[in-house]
Amino acid sequence: MGYTVRKLLESEQFPKMKLLCGEKGLDLEVKGIRIIEIEDMERYLTGGEILITSLQVYLSCSDREVEQHFEDLVKSDISGFIVKKRKEYDPTGRRLSLLEKHCKKYEIPLVEIPEDLYYWGIIRHVIMQVFDKETARLKYFKITHDNFNTFILKNNGSSNTASDIIKFLSIMIENPVVLYYGNLNCMVSTNSDNSKLILSDEIQPYKPNIITKFQYMKQMKGSRVQYVVKFAILNEVEIYITITEENRELIELDYMAIENAIINLQYGFLSEFAQDEVKKKYQRDIIHNILNGLLSSKEMTEAAAQLGMKESDTYRVVDFHTIKKNVQRKYTKEQLHEVGVIVGELT
Repeated sequence: MGYTVRKLLESEQFPKMKLLCGEKGLDLEVKGIRIIEIEDMERYLTGGEILITSLQVYLSCSDREVEQHFEDLVKSDISGFIVKKRKEYDPTGRRLSLLEKHCKKYEIPLVEIPEDLYYWGIIRHVIMQVFDKETARLKYFKITHDNFNTFILKNNGSSNTASDIIKFLSIMIENPVVLYYGNLNCMVSTNSDNSKLILSDEIQPYKPNIITKFQYMKQMKGSRVQYVVKFAILNEVEIYITITEENRELIELDYMAIENAIINLQYGFLSEFAQDEVKKKYQRDIIHNILNGLLSSKEMTEAAAQLGMKESDTYRVVDFHTIKKNVQRKYTKEQLHEVGVIVGELT
């Protein structure tokens, strides 16, 4: 017999799990695990999955629509539900009651977990029981990839993208995560430690048992193991991310989450950079038009307001240019840094 919900409950890995109904279905084979991320999740199931939900995706649905989705899900040859009861997503408890009604009708196990128990430990455990090592890594990479993408889309336009990603990663791997600038100063931390990153003399290169394009290192932080990952933005700006094993040791699946977090951080930084460049170009165009007298009086007033300029203030124009000194006619990193310093001082 394959892996079942009964074996999950009897494993005692998650003692806070509670079976609400569906005892007769406890021996249904679990062939996978998915988070219900969209309302019509039933369209994307292959059969045998155990489904995890907090019922959040159904917030905008009517009770009739929710009941239809539950009906379609339980008819999709699933092996069970794991539900996290959260009052903000089901204030009256009616949605959970509807789900319980259908689980009883079709003898599908319905398991409840407390609000303080995150999904990711359950997902890792089930995947490692159901699949071989290589398939488990691929499955977990896909799940974390999809969830980071969904997370980024939900937070599109947020000014705290890096902070959100780091916090999400910390939840996934159950350990503190810190993001650092290239000068080793702290950018974002999931704990109270905002100190500068110290790279010890004993730090060693580290190769996780995965295919990666990022540079991993390993050192001790006090009595705990700390992993340091170095990556770049546009092959210019260096960033460091650290994971300290305060709560548990990392396993191979955790590196799938780390890889996806870094990929999304790179995307987030590039997106912010592109937006900043568009904003700068727009501002430069406005300034050019002001200096060259290309605007009417009304346009001048509007342009000044967009730049935050006041009629009562006095402004001075500083004009400078840089010279590419190398034979490739490209700016060196040092020159780009110097220009950045000058711009920073002037703005």
